Amino acid sequence: MGPGAATRQVRLLALAAAIATPLILGASDLFGQGRGSVELEGLAGYTLADVERYSNFSSLHAKRQHSSGIAARVFLIELDTRPLAVEAGFQNLFWYEVQAQGPGLIVRRRVYVSAPHVAGVIRHPTSRRAHVDFGFGLTFLRDGPRPSGHVTGTWRMAEWGRVTVPLGLRVAAILHDAAPMLPVSFTLGAALKR
Repeated sequence: MGPGAATRQVRLLALAAAIATPLILGASDLFGQGRGSVELEGLAGYTLADVERYSNFSSLHAKRQHSSGIAARVFLIELDTRPLAVEAGFQNLFWYEVQAQGPGLIVRRRVYVSAPHVAGVIRHPTSRRAHVDFGFGLTFLRDGPRPSGHVTGTWRMAEWGRVTVPLGLRVAAILHDAAPMLPVSFTLGAALKR
């Protein structure tokens, strides 16, 4: 993770909380069928991608494709029996390092590929404790926004009144011209139901 990545994640989380709070409190009034729940989750996994092709370098000195990130969802309305949400998040996808040599000099540069994303999410409940989320939106890479989507299968491990602890597996796709990316992550979080 780059030096400013943790600060960006904290800022994104604060922004998501600032947006979510009034929506949660007024969701039923705004949309009638508003669900009004909010979820936060951490992501950890691996990004399947052709890093050399993405970087435009034929050989890399080093690379690491482990991924990590956060996501926040606010459920606003229900379509039939399927809740609809807005999601915002940030993910460190991978990093790579290039090396150049000169007379008596070796220069290395590490490039972090991290990106925020926004998505609309529709949830399909499969049982009382399990569901599948389908999300479609944009991931904002350095070279511009890219279409992205994800599927997450989740099981609620524990429940305490209105609070649940969901554990899941998320497979995402980011459509990039040079090299499409497939982050595969385990998710663990907390959900507050209205």
